[in-house]
Amino acid sequence: MPVSNFKIAHNLSLEETHVRLKKLVESDAVGNPLLSAMKFGFVNDVFKFAGKIKGFDISGEVKVQPNWVEGFVEFPWLAKPFQSVATQKIEAYFVEKLQ
Repeated sequence: MPVSNFKIAHNLSLEETHVRLKKLVESDAVGNPLLSAMKFGFVNDVFKFAGKIKGFDISGEVKVQPNWVEGFVEFPWLAKPFQSVATQKIEAYFVEKLQ
């Protein structure tokens, strides 16, 4: 499966970072026609998620560090042509939510 990696700096506490990651999936996934069947949760400082974007199965995780988060998203092979655009949008989304 194609994988997009990202690393984003932040100035939040670990607790606030956890809260924002959880909130962004809970609030943004509800009522969003592009997202469906989203599942997510924390295991220690690793935020794991899975679901569908525009009908494509995705999964990934975000590891929370004191001054940054880093993670990856796995896409199905059919989404490979859209990987670079999707990676840019995912990075921009996390930057916006963690600032």
